[in-house]
Amino acid sequence: MENIDYKAIAKQLSHPEGEDGIKTGNLMQQGNAEMCNHTIGLLNCQSGNYILEIGHGNGSHISGILSRGENIRYFGIDISETMVSQAIENNRNNNAEFTLGNGIDLPYPNDYFDKIFTINTLYFWQDTSAVLAEIKRVIKPTGQFFLTFRSEDFMKNLPFTEFGFTLYSKEKASGLLTKAGFKIVDAIQANEGDSPSIMGIQVRKDRIIIIGEK
Repeated sequence: MENIDYKAIAKQLSHPEGEDGIKTGNLMQQGNAEMCNHTIGLLNCQSGNYILEIGHGNGSHISGILSRGENIRYFGIDISETMVSQAIENNRNNNAEFTLGNGIDLPYPNDYFDKIFTINTLYFWQDTSAVLAEIKRVIKPTGQFFLTFRSEDFMKNLPFTEFGFTLYSKEKASGLLTKAGFKIVDAIQANEGDSPSIMGIQVRKDRIIIIGEK
């Protein structure tokens, strides 16, 4: 039986690098397409909106955001140089700006964004309070924050999540936002139906989307 380096897989999922990182980014985009599309739909983007995504991956989904209105400006920040390069390459004709960085030091003015969202990054936040404080700082008083992730009950069945992942239930993640001063508008948990096995493990994917206001 082939030995699988789950620790290396976890490292690539948290911080894609090099050729393996490009492959990981493509797999993440495919595997998370349904939760990504659902989140984008909930954003309810309007013409002229300023949108920030934290952890944009390869950015192949961004056209779907920009097509929802005129003069929408998209900003993406990611800790992976590989993913930033891929996103730039995939969005050369889009009104999109990409920055290499983390969620703790967002290089944007106060009260700048109409919508902020992040998908499957929560597991890797080293300082949740600091990240949420920064998100709250740069979002407009009328803006909304969308936190999308998979549940602890789902993720704990995957062998690589023991390496550097912190897992959350809907209630625990909602508590983080409340503690940071966000008002919870909605917290949605839904199954995505049966999916192909992940590394030989048959799983049923779910998604959680928590919507907060400043």
